[in-house]
Amino acid sequence: LRRVNDPNRPVPTITFQDNYTLELGNQRVELTYSGLQHTPGNLIIYLPKQQVLMLVDIIYPGVVPFARLGLAAHIPGFVEVIEKAKENDFKYFQGGHLGRPGTRREYKVTQQYVLDLRNSALKAMQNTQAPLSLKPSNNLVSDPYYSLHAYFETVSETCAQIIIEKWGSRLKGTRSFAKSHCWTAILDSRTD
Repeated sequence: LRRVNDPNRPVPTITFQDNYTLELGNQRVELTYSGLQHTPGNLIIYLPKQQVLMLVDIIYPGVVPFARLGLAAHIPGFVEVIEKAKENDFKYFQGGHLGRPGTRREYKVTQQYVLDLRNSALKAMQNTQAPLSLKPSNNLVSDPYYSLHAYFETVSETCAQIIIEKWGSRLKGTRSFAKSHCWTAILDSRTD
């Protein structure tokens, strides 16, 4: 916010490390920072009186996350914050975009989708032959990532087919973003 220097978005005067409770009259808002996930500083916002949870850009009611799991900065944190936020006693949640609030049941369904991504990515990797070596070819000379990219494309396609078959009729956007979610889950499983 300092870098942007926008008078309509001032720098906060209150900061916190892990938890902060804001009380205004008889209203209470509990803020929790669970670490890096979607973006630095993304918070779990919980209103206990109303039993409403807000977790921006991570879970949407009836819809899969945005491409590449919401362009998440840290995939393990993305998965963990979904579990941590679920500890709150909420009936409704708001994902920050795409309109309507959701129910706790819808939250759990999307959580299952996210968890299934890693399993489907691992299954796809087990069933796809990895290149044993990068053999010289005309493509490799001009693009050293050619073989690796082809492998990730193949694994992502296999994973996406698994995901679409399981989730295509349950969550909107599955066909649009399954491959990018799989690509993200595959890379994450190889690095984290």
